[in-house]
Amino acid sequence: MSAIPLLTAVMEEKMNRIAEVLLGSVTPFQFMMGKLLGSIAVSLTAASVYVVGGIITASQLGVGDMIPYDIVPWFFVFLILDIVMVGSGMAALGSACNDNKDAQSLQFPAMLPVILPLFVMMPVIQEPLSSFSTVLSLFPPFTPLLMLLRMATPVSIPVWQPLVGLIGVVLLTVFSVWAGGRIFRTCILMQGQKPKMGNLIKYIIRG
Repeated sequence: MSAIPLLTAVMEEKMNRIAEVLLGSVTPFQFMMGKLLGSIAVSLTAASVYVVGGIITASQLGVGDMIPYDIVPWFFVFLILDIVMVGSGMAALGSACNDNKDAQSLQFPAMLPVILPLFVMMPVIQEPLSSFSTVLSLFPPFTPLLMLLRMATPVSIPVWQPLVGLIGVVLLTVFSVWAGGRIFRTCILMQGQKPKMGNLIKYIIRG
């Protein structure tokens, strides 16, 4: 969720001409990556507090053996990749917006890949080995949340599935950074152009 505010943050810096000042010292890609690194730092700090606090609390209550410690590294890997994947898209869309109206029209569609997995959490938890759960957890935008849910259940998930899911997320993350960087570079100093899907695709292709 820390990646979603990047859309409005970048849009506000563009509206207030702050981006023009910053781009006098850094490249557009460095500007975008700085935003992503900030989101990663915030999320890792908050996640570490929750994870460590949860482990300490569970240990004090005598239920520490119920914690699936083996998926904690997976959690942080998927967390970082998901922030970069979602954040690069949000930053790119923010650079294409000219005002709050543009941002509001794009924010909900951009949030769908983050929101939709929340609606299927219960079926995935109840039937983690079903075809439905397996297919959705291997769909890269949903993998970080749903694969971790499946791995945290008492049943054993085939070893190849988290690995394939991780590869898919890495590939989508690389593509998101590449595509988002091309949109960001083109749009961050552009004024008056509406963020239409056709234009965004053209910016990705042409750079």
